[in-house]
Amino acid sequence: MQTSKILFRIGTFILAATLIAGCTKESRKARLLGEANGYFKAGDYDKAKLSYLNALQLDPQNALAFERIGAMWQDDGAPLRAAGFLKRASELDPKNVQNRIRLARCYVATGHFADGTKEALKVLEQAPDNGDAIITLTEAARSKEDIEAAEEQLQKFPKKNDVSFYLAAANLSFSGGDLSTAINALQQALAADPKSSAAHMAMGNLHLVQKDLKQVGEEFKKAADLAPVRSIERLKYAEFEWGVGDAGEVRRIATDMTRSAPDYLPGWFWLAELAYKDKKYDEALSLLENVFGRDDEYLDGRRLQGDLLLAKGDTKKALEVLERLDQTYPDVPIIKYNLARAYLQNNNTNQAKLALDQAVSLNPNYDDAVLLLAEVNLSTGHGEAVIEPLTRLLRRRPDLRNAALVLAGAYDSLERFDDAAVVLEEQAKLAPNDPQPLIALGMTYRQAKRNDEARQAFEKAAQLSPNNLSPVSQLVELEVLDKHFDAARQLIQRQFQKTPNLPASHFFEGRILVGEGKWDAAEAELQ
Repeated sequence: MQTSKILFRIGTFILAATLIAGCTKESRKARLLGEANGYFKAGDYDKAKLSYLNALQLDPQNALAFERIGAMWQDDGAPLRAAGFLKRASELDPKNVQNRIRLARCYVATGHFADGTKEALKVLEQAPDNGDAIITLTEAARSKEDIEAAEEQLQKFPKKNDVSFYLAAANLSFSGGDLSTAINALQQALAADPKSSAAHMAMGNLHLVQKDLKQVGEEFKKAADLAPVRSIERLKYAEFEWGVGDAGEVRRIATDMTRSAPDYLPGWFWLAELAYKDKKYDEALSLLENVFGRDDEYLDGRRLQGDLLLAKGDTKKALEVLERLDQTYPDVPIIKYNLARAYLQNNNTNQAKLALDQAVSLNPNYDDAVLLLAEVNLSTGHGEAVIEPLTRLLRRRPDLRNAALVLAGAYDSLERFDDAAVVLEEQAKLAPNDPQPLIALGMTYRQAKRNDEARQAFEKAAQLSPNNLSPVSQLVELEVLDKHFDAARQLIQRQFQKTPNLPASHFFEGRILVGEGKWDAAEAELQ
């Protein structure tokens, strides 16, 4: 009897202890989730991430914690980090539409367009009127087949007066090279919602293709002002100002980012870029520690770190950084692309080509990788390997001037001058105010011995860009070849009438004297 009482007491104690432990675990999890939610809503992402990670140790099946961590990494401009968490959240909670949208956008941002398409379609199955899904679907469409499939989905989209419908339509028109239809769609988007930051950003992208930098800057600034600190619109505006050389505005944007959200990685990244531009390499590396302390594998940060180490002459360490990142994420096209850029800076063309081959194999529609691979092939004497991929690329993106120039260069290298001329003539029509296609066209005509047509192309280029000496140089060469020395001198006099003593003026005069066989005078002119 005494033994039974003892066993009963022991059992009761164990049960109570178990219940207490269970309650303690549940209460601790509830407390951590409560803290995490509070930090998340307050925008304190460092503390929120830590609290959600601690909650996941107690409850590895908590979909909300995975979703929130993924969302924060995505907001921080780290789609590679975000995707893993968002994918797990989607597995645990397949009906969470917003999470799937975020995951789809991560896939698109990292070049996994097929996966992005798949996720966007799953959302449209659950919510046919989801505007974010239809926009993401059209952003992921790269091939002709994908564009046609996205067009079918767009026609089924019920909200045909919504800003999302017009943005999606603009994406498809832009991908198809129909800029006028794209502009019309974006004008309708802005009429539907004048405060749509996405619509202003898209309009800026179109003006960028048209090379109207004033309008680009205005639209991107409007988009940035309408968007929160952690947004693609702010990043796009910073990238644009960086591209046009306004370091002061980039510094203002980046400083505002770090002040408003000290844990926002892109802000520190841009400050490091500015330090790199000023050749303050150690300062830039120090600023990047604010990034790596939060995300040791932040792609843009590691890419910049590689550039900094190369600038300091530490090639071995620079490649170690990017190769380690490639090992961590072995199937990410953008990492392969950045690794290739580092190999090229290290004059390792073979390794660069291998990395680019892998990037294009992983994502055949990765435009930057396709173009860089073509440039590498052309520079190594493999012009024949350039033609098919760039012809296909230009079929999708006729606005890519650099792709057209490289393709024409490949044709020229194979002495297919008529084919090169066709490519460049089309570019000249698409961008009538751009002198570069005309200069390249003139060079092609010269190689084909079509000097009269070459002269016309160079004259047009010179009219478009009066201070560009390249077409003037070619015109002088043509006149010298034809023994029209007076005409060549008239070109120089017109070009340098305000500044006759510039070194370039003496160089051209020396070239004419060489053509005349006046070697002593030419030598004196060129000294």
